[in-house]
Amino acid sequence: MLHLLCQVCGEAAADPVDSRISWVLGDDPGDTPAGAGYTNAPPTCARCVSAAIASCPRLRHGAAVYSVGSAEPYGVIGDVLRPSRDRPVELERNVVISLDSFRRLEYALAKQLLVVLEDLRPAPIQHWPST
Repeated sequence: MLHLLCQVCGEAAADPVDSRISWVLGDDPGDTPAGAGYTNAPPTCARCVSAAIASCPRLRHGAAVYSVGSAEPYGVIGDVLRPSRDRPVELERNVVISLDSFRRLEYALAKQLLVVLEDLRPAPIQHWPST
């Protein structure tokens, strides 16, 4: 995801003409405190959008395709372990932790990377090539 490679074919997901990145989302992006959208879903190149939707049950039940200007790491989804005198460890599961939350990251087992999607625009259906 850091290299913005397509989740289906592994090639660059950015359009070679305008450098915008195709992204297929099954859910609305989460909101950062600054109001930007974030996701744990990797990008999908325009050539593979139809294949991604056809092969993923979650996307088949309601996918939205976007064109994204850029994506930057935002945080992780992880389990937070906390030392405690009463018990060895307390656990919070599947917590969103921003990368600037250093204290929480110390006690986190990161499971998924989250990226902020900048300049998110809905992509018209005719933009998706059929496979």
